[in-house]
Amino acid sequence: VALIISISVASYVASIVAPVYEKGAETLMIKGDSYITKNGSTYVAKVHLHSNIKPSLIVYAVEVGSKHIRLNPSTTNITSCTEGKAELTSKGLILAPGTDVWIEIQVNCNLSIGNYIEIKAYTETGYVYRGILTYK
Repeated sequence: VALIISISVASYVASIVAPVYEKGAETLMIKGDSYITKNGSTYVAKVHLHSNIKPSLIVYAVEVGSKHIRLNPSTTNITSCTEGKAELTSKGLILAPGTDVWIEIQVNCNLSIGNYIEIKAYTETGYVYRGILTYK
């Protein structure tokens, strides 16, 4: 009985540890080449995202500085998708695993920007991912 229990425990631990070492942790990355510019009175955030979260990920909102912006077709555009699949719906930005995408977000407010500004991405599952936008 002790042998069977120890084999079961070892198998369980191996099933948890092995996928992390084989594939790496599942994450959403806000890449460092993301930036923000000013176009008249509107700021435009150009954000480079990479997601390897399975089965898919929904980013429903971002926070640029202190401004909370819901992602939908009226505020956001997908400018390019080099890998995977990205779709913009009324629920938010849907990213398939392995997606590498650039999005453009209109920020219609005054922001206090130095050389950079913080951005946070909010997912439907409750996670918050942070990054930095440089000001160009």
